[in-house]
Order: sequence, then C-alpha cells, then structure tokens
Amino acid sequence: MQELIGLEWSGLRGPVHRLFDGEVELSTWTNPASPRKAQRQIIAASSIDVGGRISLTLCCKAAASGKAGLALLQTGDDPVLILHPDGRLQVTDRAESAEVEQIGDGWMKVSVIFTNLGRSLQIGSMMPYRRVFTCTFAAGDQVQWILKSIIVAPLSPLIEDMLPEEESLIFVDVGAFGGLGPKWAVLGANLVPVMFEPQADEAARIQQALRSTNPNAIVHPIGLSDHDGSATLFLTAAPSCCSLHRPKSETLARFPIAEKFVVTGEIEVEVARYDTLHAQGLVPAPDVIKIDCQGQEYDILSGFGALLANVVAIELEVHLIELYAGEKLLSDICTLLEENGFSLLKLVPNHPIGWNKELVEMNAFFLRRDDAALKLIRNGAAKRRIAANVMDAWGSFL
Repeated sequence: MQELIGLEWSGLRGPVHRLFDGEVELSTWTNPASPRKAQRQIIAASSIDVGGRISLTLCCKAAASGKAGLALLQTGDDPVLILHPDGRLQVTDRAESAEVEQIGDGWMKVSVIFTNLGRSLQIGSMMPYRRVFTCTFAAGDQVQWILKSIIVAPLSPLIEDMLPEEESLIFVDVGAFGGLGPKWAVLGANLVPVMFEPQADEAARIQQALRSTNPNAIVHPIGLSDHDGSATLFLTAAPSCCSLHRPKSETLARFPIAEKFVVTGEIEVEVARYDTLHAQGLVPAPDVIKIDCQGQEYDILSGFGALLANVVAIELEVHLIELYAGEKLLSDICTLLEENGFSLLKLVPNHPIGWNKELVEMNAFFLRRDDAALKLIRNGAAKRRIAANVMDAWGSFL
C-alpha cells in the first residue's frame, strides 16, 4: 500500500502552508471583503491518487483558543467527518470506517477509510450552514487546530476492474451549464459525456474545457424536450435559473431567492427529443442521465422514449411546488420512472436558506432495480454500481 506522505497541501482560505515543513496552525481569519465575519481556514490537496477508496490518518490537536470543529471534506465541499475539540467524532455515511485515538499531550490520531468521488481533499473548520454538523466559530483571527501529519494511502481506484478497458460509461448531462461536475469528471477516459446546453456561448466553453480531458465528449448547443422543433428559453437574472418554462412569480414571491428567477429576456432555441437524435446517429444510447433544467425534467425524460430501457441510473433536480408554469413535480416524475423500472434511492434538499428552510427543490437519485432488465444492458451491473458510487445512492440490492 503506497503512502502519499509527501502529498502537498496548500491554503485554500487564508495563508498558504506546507504541512510537512513542521506543524501547521489552522485559524479563523478575517476576510477583508467581510470584516465582521470570521472565515474558515482550509488546506487542500489535489492529486489523481486521492480519488477512489482511500485511507487517511491525521495527527492533530485542538488549540487552547479553539472552538471550531475540524472537518475532512472530499471533492465538492462534501463532508466525511468532523472532529470536535473534546475528541468527539461525527461521521457521515461517506465514511466506511472512522475512529479517533488519544495519543497524549492533547494530540489525537484520526483514522478513516472512505471513497473520495473526486481528486481533491480539504481539511479545515466546518461550514456553519451544513446542518449535519454543528460547531462554533471563534471571533477574530484565532488559532483553532494544530496539525502534525497527514498520511493518505490509496486503496483502490473508483472504478478499478469494473468495466473492460474498451468499455465506456455514456453520461448524458442535460442542462450542462457550468460544465462536467467533478464527481463525474473523476471517471476520466472511462466516461463519454454527452452534454446539452441551449446557450451557445456556454456550450462552446464546455466543449473547449472537455477537449483535453474527454476528447470523445459530445456537446450539442440545443435543448432537449418531448418534441422536435423550437421553444422559448426564458433568460433570468441568475443564468442557472433559465428555463423553457416561465418562472411562476406569484409562487416565488415569498422566497428570498426569488430575485434570481426574474425574467430578463426571451430567445428562441432549437429543441429535440433524445430518441430522435439517436435515430439520426447524432448521440449514443445513454447509460446514465443527469438533468438540471429548471422544471423541464419530465418533458426531457419523456423524450428518451424506449431508450430509458438502456439506462441504469438517473440524477435530476425536482420541485415539490410549481416554481415554473406548467412544470411536473416530484410525484409525477416518480410515477414516470417507476413505470420504467427505476427506484428512488435518495433525496437531497437544495438551498434550504433561500427557500425559507422549506423543502422546495431537491436532487433526486434513481437506480434501475430489476436485475433481469439489467442483464439485457451491456455490463449493466457494473455500470449501475459505478453510478451508485458516484451519486452515493446506495440501495440494499447493490
């Protein structure tokens, strides 16, 4: 087992540090842009070797002035665990195993095994809005933790031996604004992204970004729907809120996040059914589908038609109330996917503060449940396991 003792850690917030030149202090610090708010200080490391199933051992102790918890986060600010100054350890379901040992003079050794779904790790004070953890921030620039050593040992790559070398996972990303997400990017050459983004400038940027990492990527500057032709794209104050459905202002008015949905313009865009594009030889049959299209999810799923039979996993954003005029809600989508052989595995709320802590917008994760149907899909079982790993949507049948 290779130990990455020399892995370079640098400051992501606050001053830059090198861990192995001696002990490192992590403090709260004052950001000049927000002088009244103590910021978290984080060190981070990026390497292809920290992706997949890894073991991490951390030697640390709480400073005398420390009040904040020390958190380990994987790619995307996703928490694995938090260590409190009193030695109490809180662990999320990301961790396979975790323990803390008191080793004298206030020093603690934390050992954890988990699957990192990206190529970076972060250690630092925990973000206050993550309700899964609770910790208190000290005011001002006060030392919170002292780190002596971090040892990271890779155990197995994320998809080692899961797919034949010549096989790829076809990942269809509809509403690809912002590009390929880091949790999918970690699959590297094993992933063939098929991206749809109706805003031409953004589609061109995505194509350029994927040119070196995923040369087989397919990017279409069109929208997907349940019909072929054209549709009106409603542009909004926040580009991520644009939709083929008009935002429903009377519903949104009660939420602090409403200003992001203000319509700033309208443009006509080309739309197509996915199964039409497949019949024309423009796109491959999908293995995994991810949709984030602001109320258009049901229409897009319908446009896959019989090709849904080839899909092993689906990740999409769903709404519990009508934020866009005429959109289908979570219950409608669950019915459609239930009829096509999928089970709902997990729901994750989005932006609880922006929605007044109401359950309004969620990410939903579905997996194909029928093993008989899975056998009809080339390497179907392996593809489902890979998708479940990446989405962290484990079910009892896996």
